[in-house]
Amino acid sequence: MNQYKIKCPFFTAPYGSASSYGGQSNELSTMEGSIQGDGIYTCASFSTYSVEQMSSFIKKESKEPNPFYMYQLYLTGDNDINISLIERIKASDVPILIVTIDTGGNAHGGIGLLENQSDLTYSYNFTGNLRADPVFNIKCYEKYKCVGTKDKTVLAEVSKYLKIPISTVLSSYDLSKAFDYAKVVQGEGMGNLYMSNNAKDTLCLKNIVNIAHSKNSISKYVNRNFKKGIPIVFKGCISIPVALNIQKSGADGVYVSNHGGRFIYNSIPPLDILTDIKNAVKKNDSKFGVWFDGGIRYGSDIVTAYCRGAEFVGLGRPIIYACVLYGKEGVSATTKKFRFELETQCKICGINNFSLKEQMKGILFRENN
Repeated sequence: MNQYKIKCPFFTAPYGSASSYGGQSNELSTMEGSIQGDGIYTCASFSTYSVEQMSSFIKKESKEPNPFYMYQLYLTGDNDINISLIERIKASDVPILIVTIDTGGNAHGGIGLLENQSDLTYSYNFTGNLRADPVFNIKCYEKYKCVGTKDKTVLAEVSKYLKIPISTVLSSYDLSKAFDYAKVVQGEGMGNLYMSNNAKDTLCLKNIVNIAHSKNSISKYVNRNFKKGIPIVFKGCISIPVALNIQKSGADGVYVSNHGGRFIYNSIPPLDILTDIKNAVKKNDSKFGVWFDGGIRYGSDIVTAYCRGAEFVGLGRPIIYACVLYGKEGVSATTKKFRFELETQCKICGINNFSLKEQMKGILFRENN
């Protein structure tokens, strides 16, 4: 996996549909609070904002010339739209792509709800990134003679491909119809990602990896300028066979997580399988990334996760609760609190550098091998 020098050994886990949580919660507050607390932010694809907007916001908020952040993506059922979504992420200079794969039987109410487009997290606002995609709008116009955005930069691409005046495209704007199409195309992808590595299956691990790693634009609709691919990590793995399939696909890492344990309450806790997954994938490639989230509530929990084999740890609920109650100030304070607790716990355990993995073995748990 690509090596990045980062100042924080944990990150804000993807926090989608942030504006639906009430209180002071929203995507910008989470982002601003993470950055102000010297943390690492992960953009969520269920957002009011497009990837281009979020990338611009992050670069303005950060004091660093090339800030490190990540983007989490839910795949759609349309390969052309997936290509466009991933290429937009690359063109926005996002350092790392996270693709969520645990949206079948154990997420968002299961495949049945997804196929019927009845997921309660859906709202006009949370399709902001999808409706800002030119290929989505091209296909929406071809199917329903309407578009889902008024952004003239996006519509210029639609106009160019369809060979119709941009004024005609703009006048066709219909949020309701576009949203209905967004629900269909999103639902067809989220619950149907194949664990196979047959690249002929467009919704399979290998195909998505190939799109992410491609150094050139492969879209049939929009030609974009970027000079390199993007590292990709698949999120939502709690079994060794799935982890090994992810590794065989050519991905750069596996993200051990059970989607916050929200949908199948008796699923295996990610921490219980973390060491086994780490041992399995590291036998094949010592540089293959192993990430983790689940149940992190204190700095000591991050140490525990590292001792069990994690190389990067995500914070979920503590960040969400802080943002709901106190907005960006709450997120910043929580991030700083975790940094302080983590540093203190490391000193107690005699750990002075997270890159020295051998120091961590056997401190809290003993590996089986």
